[in-house]
Amino acid sequence: MRTAQGMAQGKARLEDRRMITGSGRYAADWNLPGQAHAHFVRAERAHAEILSIDLAAARALPGVLLVLRGEDLAAAGFGSLPANLAFSGVGGMTLRRPPRPVLALGR
Repeated sequence: MRTAQGMAQGKARLEDRRMITGSGRYAADWNLPGQAHAHFVRAERAHAEILSIDLAAARALPGVLLVLRGEDLAAAGFGSLPANLAFSGVGGMTLRRPPRPVLALGR
C-alpha cells in the first residue's frame, strides 16, 4: 500500500516504471494457443425487464463457444455474489444482503 510517507521518500510500486514506459505486459497483451475471450452484454436501460434473448443467433456466430444467461448459472448452482461489508447498519441493524446474481435474472 502506498502511503504519504512512502511517496515522500520516493518509494513507488515496483511495477509502475515498466507499465508507464510501455515495457510491461497487461492481461490483454497475452495471446495463448486455444485462448478464449468473454463478452458481456449489458442492458441498455437500468432495471429493465428482460423480454427475450435470441440465443440461437448468438450461438450460431463463428467462434462462439458458449452463450450463458443468468438462468443457466442459477441452474448450475451459482448463487449470489458475496457482500463483504464488515460493519453493522445504523443502530446495530444487521446487514441486509439482497440477492446479487452473477448474471441478470429477469431484470
